[in-house]
Amino acid sequence: MEHNENIVAREQATTATGEPRVKQVFCKKSKQWIVKKIYKPHTTKFIQTLIEKVIENRRNPNITFKDSTASLTQPQPPLPPNIAPVPKPSKKAATSSFKSRF
Repeated sequence: MEHNENIVAREQATTATGEPRVKQVFCKKSKQWIVKKIYKPHTTKFIQTLIEKVIENRRNPNITFKDSTASLTQPQPPLPPNIAPVPKPSKKAATSSFKSRF
């Protein structure tokens, strides 16, 4: 959506006198100076419109959703208690068999 708003539909900036703005850049590939257009700054107008439409659709009683709650959190899959193939030893047994190189 931002691409459509800011890249496809963005116009070239103009000076106060109405001339199109350009800049000169050195192209490393062709080893020549080239002229590039300067475009108007990016906008985020579409975000407000999008939010308004989402809220409007959410409040519309004719539109039904699979999930009736307004929760945006995704359910977490249940994790297995332990993935080790052998049972966990007691802490005392583990510390007694621990050997340090130092």
